[in-house]
Order: sequence, then C-alpha cells, then structure tokens
Amino acid sequence: MPKHWQTTLGCSSSLQLDSLSDIRDMKNAAWNCIVGLCLIIGIMSCGETGNDAAALHTGLDAYYYDLDALSKGGLVYRYDAVGTDTVPSEFWHLTSVESEGNRFMISSGYDQFFRPSFLIYERLVPGGTVIHDYQMNMYDTANVLQPIKPVIDGFAAYPFEIESDETVFVFEMSWALPSDPNQTYTFIRNRRFVGIQDCMVQGKESSCAEFEIREKTILDDKKEGGMELESINTERYAKDIGLVYFDKRSNGVTLRAFQLGAVMTTADFEAIAQKQGVEKLLITEIQNAPK
Repeated sequence: MPKHWQTTLGCSSSLQLDSLSDIRDMKNAAWNCIVGLCLIIGIMSCGETGNDAAALHTGLDAYYYDLDALSKGGLVYRYDAVGTDTVPSEFWHLTSVESEGNRFMISSGYDQFFRPSFLIYERLVPGGTVIHDYQMNMYDTANVLQPIKPVIDGFAAYPFEIESDETVFVFEMSWALPSDPNQTYTFIRNRRFVGIQDCMVQGKESSCAEFEIREKTILDDKKEGGMELESINTERYAKDIGLVYFDKRSNGVTLRAFQLGAVMTTADFEAIAQKQGVEKLLITEIQNAPK
C-alpha cells in the first residue's frame, strides 16, 4: 500500500465536512454561540505502518462502488435524510472512466434544485483510491455558480486493505471564500476501519464495512477571529453497492444523517430534473476526465 496512505492512531490530529453549506451554517451559529453545523488529504503522521506489513483486513474493495457498472453511463445514488422530512435529499452522480492508463471514479453532487454542489475525482491506486481533484460549489445571490478549488495536502480516500486496527487514513484541504478572502478554512478528516457487520439496505439484509470518521473544520477570520468544529461520524459501505449511510455528530448530538434511498440511471435522473423544470443538468465530467 502506498506509504503516504496510512498513519497509526495516537498522535495525529483526528478529523472532516459534509458540504459547504454546513461551513456557512457553522460560522453563523458560532457567532451566536450555538454549536451547529457542514469529498481531503494530507500527511499528519507520527509513525507510519511498515510497507511490508501483512494486511490485517483485505477485500474491502468489494464494499466500494462497482466501478465496472459505473463505467456504463453512470448511476445516480439518492441519499435521504434520516428521521426528518425537512432536510432535502442529496443526489450523487457517479461514473468511472479511464484516462492515459489511470482509472477514475467521478462523483458529482446535486442539491434539491438540481444544481451541482461538488465534483470529486478519485484515482484508483494499489490498495484503494486517492483524491485526484476536488471542487466545491457556492451560489451567489443571483444564483450564479462560484466554484471553489481547495488546496489539497493529502490524498487518502477509501482503502481496500487495512494493515492494523489502529491504521488511520488522513485527508486535509484548505480554501478561502471568493466573497471574503479574509476567511480561510482548513478541513481535516481521519478515517478508521471499524469492522464488517450485518446491515439493512433499502429493506434488504446486507453486509457493511463500517468506518469511524473524525473531522475537524477550522475557520480563521482575520477580522473576527477563528473557531473550530469537531465531529465524530459513521460511514457504512454495503457489499456490491457502495456508501449506504453517513452521519455527522458533534458534542453527542446527531447533526445530520443520510441513508441510501434509491439508485437510478443517469437518464432517469435527468428525466426527474426535467419534470422539475430543469432543462439540462451540468453532467459534463464524463467528458472531462483528468489526466
């Protein structure tokens, strides 16, 4: 497994972000003394696992998205909020492409208005996937897209094998808001494999790989000071399906939780958007695989 992938748990800061809107909510809540809230990667090591160590857990690629299936026009995963009808669903368009000998999974998020919310390129490497490129999207008061390209300091995304129960996979990125360069954000995520367990996915029994996700978002405001938000989250990946559950918890409170609600073709997703008055979705990433 690539050496930069893994660090041992114990002396690295642990930590990650769901969406840019969460960051904005987090800032607003912080100024009012309210704990609230939001696809990543740098080395924060203090003792890396050895390259020649035998893997303790293998076969986790079976719980990742099926890249072969995604290469045939892509699929859209709809994630629904758990326990509430007031939080809108999220749509993730997933596809897999090859470019100059590299294989990528491309994730493009869409909000309830079918506007692009993020764009992530993951590159397949021995032992898992790494973040190749990342874009967050904001919208101004005129509903004009304002893309943000964070500076990525690391690359680990999803591991296919684990060398130790203490192994942590680290992601870190930083960015500034286009509207206010005085505000800079740093987002750090640590992912640790918990184990394989039985789970229910869309009413059916399945097997899930569970990960504990520790995240930290740091706001540095040169005018108004800074703040930090930490959370401990859970992600579950079902065999032959991919991500089926994710949540965010801070100070013992579940801020949000989503589960897989449906899987549909790209054409079906576009048809749903058209019924809502959206003439054309910005699904262009298939033709723009990174090199």
